[in-house]
Amino acid sequence: MANSIREKVVAAIDFGTCNTRIAFALLLKKDTGTISRINAKTKMKDIDIYVVDNWKSSPIPLSPVVPTSVLIDPSMKAIAYGHDAEQQLRTVDKTTHYYFKHFKMELHKINDFSPTHMLTSLNGKKMPAINVIAEALAFLKTELLKYIKSKTGIELSTNEIRWVLTVPAIWTMGARHVMRKAAYKAKLCEEETSDSLIIALEPECAALYVRKREDCKPEDLVTQYAVVDCGGGTLDIAYHSIENISDDTFVVKELTSPSGGPFGGILVDQAFEKEILVKIFGAEIIKQVKEKHTNAWLAVMKAFEETKSQLKDKADSNPVFFTFDAKFIKACKQITGKDYLQFLQEANIPGISVDEESDELVLKKWRLSELYRDSVESICQCLNRDLNGDRDLKQISTLYMVGSYSQSDYLKKTVSTTVRTRSGAEPTLVNPPDSHITIVKGALLYGIYPGIIQERVSAYSYGYSTTVKFNPEIHEEVKKVTTEGIDRVHNVYCELIQKSQHIRTDGKQDPIKFTLNPISSTQVSMRIAIYAAEKKVEYVSNPLCKHLLDITVPMTDLTGGRNRVVYVEVTVGGTEISVIAKDKNTGKIVEGKVEFFSQK
Repeated sequence: MANSIREKVVAAIDFGTCNTRIAFALLLKKDTGTISRINAKTKMKDIDIYVVDNWKSSPIPLSPVVPTSVLIDPSMKAIAYGHDAEQQLRTVDKTTHYYFKHFKMELHKINDFSPTHMLTSLNGKKMPAINVIAEALAFLKTELLKYIKSKTGIELSTNEIRWVLTVPAIWTMGARHVMRKAAYKAKLCEEETSDSLIIALEPECAALYVRKREDCKPEDLVTQYAVVDCGGGTLDIAYHSIENISDDTFVVKELTSPSGGPFGGILVDQAFEKEILVKIFGAEIIKQVKEKHTNAWLAVMKAFEETKSQLKDKADSNPVFFTFDAKFIKACKQITGKDYLQFLQEANIPGISVDEESDELVLKKWRLSELYRDSVESICQCLNRDLNGDRDLKQISTLYMVGSYSQSDYLKKTVSTTVRTRSGAEPTLVNPPDSHITIVKGALLYGIYPGIIQERVSAYSYGYSTTVKFNPEIHEEVKKVTTEGIDRVHNVYCELIQKSQHIRTDGKQDPIKFTLNPISSTQVSMRIAIYAAEKKVEYVSNPLCKHLLDITVPMTDLTGGRNRVVYVEVTVGGTEISVIAKDKNTGKIVEGKVEFFSQK
């Protein structure tokens, strides 16, 4: 994708499970005023990058990180985000408003493209997932436009911005589809100008920044590496090879399919709820606190975040203190009629006691560390399975650890002592000090030059629906349809890209070209439907087949009847498949775009 003349800014939204970061970069170089192009010699200091750090109600001044939580009013419009959403939740009618926190985690489960897939707010109310994401994106868009103006004095319209939305490489087709459709719904761009929207893979963005950052050491620039993106919700691992470095570009290839799973830091919070809070207060009480005393629940979880920071440099026998917020104490009293201390004193959980002077919960460090076990073990098992399994990763010895969860000393120590490369050696960990904003900064680099990732491995078979002449030796009689005296079969799957096929995504791969003819001499339009399948199938009605895209080409000039022609070109670029169709008679062109999925 070339830098468009109309686009003055690249904007990136790293829509994390637990936290969000947004940033922008000017597309003009500081010194020359020319359009920027990232290449092997470009320095970070030569790029104007701004990360939003003026979040309303943030308890930490100038923090670039804000919780992924949105407050939506009864008319289904977002009215607050992040810390401010938590603050405003205290003053609104909780029976009519919607408060969503950590909702991105639910998208990982979406396997289809249904616009009716619902998300559940913290108080039990439901809303279509696409509406929640769209409202969050629309709110963030408005905040970013204000921030750009405050920093540059430039008042931009959305069509002057190239948008980059980051997603985990392990996400399903359905989840990425929802993200793209939500972006259109939020008016980040129109579908007609969809080249202004890039869906970027988080591990690739992270690797770009790790290699381009100012404090990058020569030994960090290995030719093969793993990007281990440890976020709040998911573990996302990608394996890359730098095949060549020139003045123009990195030539980056995927060595194998991405891996990972829902093993992020949120599992620690869930373990705290299940293994400590539920065992102390009971599942029903905790459920009522979450649904009817939302602010009290948020206060408890915020206090737990602070408690986790006490793990560093403590022996296993050392105590870690947890203070229950006054709102939780009051909610507990209202629900049960009992003082919270009674629950604490009656609880009999190894490694947990009550400080008689402060009334705080006292946890032994080993007990708190246990809450990390499922998450950290899953991460280490995934890495060991990849590095020492059937995949050809014998040259991988360096792990780029990024994401907010990667800052956990406990996680890094366990990875160092547990994970081993194919040679049996301890891996080299590269963990930038600003790993919590690595992805959003890398997303800006990717937005400036998407062609920097040049080859991918297709995760699916891709094809289109077509109509062919009926062949009794191949087709079932029941599928025969006669049109204008010719026996045909509809909805036949015609493969364009094979599963596991290596595809150039830098614009240098020749487009796939084919032609279509109408089945009727009076047909006035041609529908082109693109599908993805787990493997090559016979018909698009096969359950393994997922519908991705429809475009319709008008064919209003009937000259030529059934011999009329529609030319179709399919091109893979970046993380997207572009489809261009042209009616030969009228010259009318219709375009469409859908995500291209790398193997996982």
